[in-house]
Amino acid sequence: MGGTPRSAGSRLTCYTIAKKALLVSVLLLLPYFTWNAYVVHMTYPRFYSPVAPARTDVNSLTPWLAPIVWQGTYDPSFLEDAHREKNVTVALTVFAVGKYVKFLERFLSSAEQHFMVGRHVVYHVMTERPEAVPRLELPPGRSLRVGLVDKHSRWQDISMARMQKLGELLEDIAQEAQYVFCFDVDMEFQGPFGVEALGDLVAVLHPWFYKRPRSIYSFEGRPASTAFVMPADRLYYYHAAVFGGTPASVRHLVLSCSRTISEDRDRGVEALWHDESHLNRYLAAERRPTKVLSPEYSWDSKMVPAREVRIIRLATVIKDYSKIRDNW
Repeated sequence: MGGTPRSAGSRLTCYTIAKKALLVSVLLLLPYFTWNAYVVHMTYPRFYSPVAPARTDVNSLTPWLAPIVWQGTYDPSFLEDAHREKNVTVALTVFAVGKYVKFLERFLSSAEQHFMVGRHVVYHVMTERPEAVPRLELPPGRSLRVGLVDKHSRWQDISMARMQKLGELLEDIAQEAQYVFCFDVDMEFQGPFGVEALGDLVAVLHPWFYKRPRSIYSFEGRPASTAFVMPADRLYYYHAAVFGGTPASVRHLVLSCSRTISEDRDRGVEALWHDESHLNRYLAAERRPTKVLSPEYSWDSKMVPAREVRIIRLATVIKDYSKIRDNW
């Protein structure tokens, strides 16, 4: 009945083969894990505080080993010292078009209080009304430049057209700055937004979705749009109000978005959330960010901060959209 029982020698042979197979598997995988650990160590040395314990109430690392920056997950003094030695310059771009120009003074004034304090900063304000740009007294090492843009009949169009304009602007920015951040103008800085945010390609978790199931993330779900994202790629949903990185990486992002926006327009398609849909496609399917900022860096002022949000660094300005988007 049944198979012939194996002899002790046969069982020993099988055991030896299995042990060798396991050893080979470990040896094959070891370089992969060792290399990833090395990359994290070399890319983010002491990014996480060696003094304070890592936070356990939030996710601070993506599946592809990019840090997710929350208050309490990094050593601010070390990062400040490291970037002071590099003497970096950071460019900031913001579009103030139509009725949105009313938010510009608050945005710039709050940026002077909180954005990259003590660093060299070049503000690039893009508007069709240069006379409306407020005159700010800026300290040495910080300057403001104004560029002209066309006014569009719909706010959606300027929202998407900024990707093309940024692609042009970033050619010049690359000559003056090592990093760049692109912001919506209807925002206000409320806390320190410093060098911990700098990286090769940086995106911010959308405050509406970071705690919600992936199934309700607001990705473009229609294959007819070039902004469509496969469900398997929908790991995080990012807020288009803030993104940044090196000029080269950000330029690649905005040119890709400009291209897919143009392709959609040629086919008579408009993505669900306009430029934000195209940005999320790029960051999900083309190139993932090397650093992710928590919703601290782009909070919605209409929302009560969750317990894990210990500080709000940047938040939307509460407004009546019907008064600034209609006939703007």
